[in-house]
Amino acid sequence: MGCAKVTNKDKKTLPYGTCEGCHTDYAHLQKVHTPDTAAPAGGCGGSAPHYDPYDRVIMEGEGYEAFKSSTHDMLKCTDCHNGVDKTSDKELSHSGDFLRHPSEQYVEKCGDCHGDIVSDFSTSLHHGTEQKRKVAMRSGKSGPEGFDQLPQHQIEGYNANCATCHGTCRDQCREYEL
Repeated sequence: MGCAKVTNKDKKTLPYGTCEGCHTDYAHLQKVHTPDTAAPAGGCGGSAPHYDPYDRVIMEGEGYEAFKSSTHDMLKCTDCHNGVDKTSDKELSHSGDFLRHPSEQYVEKCGDCHGDIVSDFSTSLHHGTEQKRKVAMRSGKSGPEGFDQLPQHQIEGYNANCATCHGTCRDQCREYEL
């Protein structure tokens, strides 16, 4: 997979023929996005705030900066997401065995470098949690306080809808604390 591969990517010089070249340029994403065919329906807990396609895939803010300084930045995007690298063709780059959410195949995608974690995680109480952190990172926030920095409508939407199934034990147990 390339666990030890080191690269130094400079956002200012990234061409559109790279994943980061497209996904760090908001204006470009707005031009090339595929509109939603229908407004997303409510999830298991009801309606959640709608995000336009380009807002769901932009890489920016503190979450992106944290990623850039992590060891995961040493990997190519296609190491985790598959697809086709080094093309400016949107359809081709997201074709074949492209994975929108590689964490859904965490054994295959993470196991080479994180074998112990993958093994422990599959039987852990925390399997399927950390949703607040994921929501915050997708919105460009990082760290434990990232979720609290989101716009109020996003926090309310998460609490009213997503948290009914995806809240952590800690979040769900707070109401029982003395």
